[in-house]
Amino acid sequence: MKTLKKISYLILFICIGLMIGCGSDDDKSNPNDDPGNPSSQQGEPHSYDIIINEENADERHISGEIENVFGSNNTGSDFSTYSTIENGKLMVLHLSNSDVVINGMFYYANDGHTTDLGLNTDNQSNMIITFSPPSSDIHQSVSGSVELNNIHYGLVEAEGGIVGYTLTFDGNFQEVNDNTSQISGTFVINLPSLL
Repeated sequence: MKTLKKISYLILFICIGLMIGCGSDDDKSNPNDDPGNPSSQQGEPHSYDIIINEENADERHISGEIENVFGSNNTGSDFSTYSTIENGKLMVLHLSNSDVVINGMFYYANDGHTTDLGLNTDNQSNMIITFSPPSSDIHQSVSGSVELNNIHYGLVEAEGGIVGYTLTFDGNFQEVNDNTSQISGTFVINLPSLL
């Protein structure tokens, strides 16, 4: 179990390093960024509302929006995809801004049930939230519930595509220092405007 935990954190830190190293390009002189160019259209923003340790002395409430741009400077990295698997869909989520990075993998069964949150095990949903990136304020789901509603599919292929939904969750999350926090929240994931 300790090996699995160490591997999870190693993968997490690699992903964070890649996200920091691959930040958006601030060069506004790119002709593909022209608002008239359909490859750089902005969709409805994604939103998040997160409560950490509700009704405790160390309670935090973090909410905001994340741009939903599909174009040359932001290649559409802030959205959710799905792949078709036996008996359902595997949905993968990545959202980020200067306040939060949200990564998740959710098993959505054909009967409309989403598997509970867990620690990177087979057939369990998983979520990692980093606050004030880059930082060590990283929380990985250990247990809890997650629900997907208002699901909309885009770029539909037999193998998968892009998906938008409203996600609500409530669970126990382990921090890098092995402390546990109770975190709940709602994410609204919108399809890119081209879909």
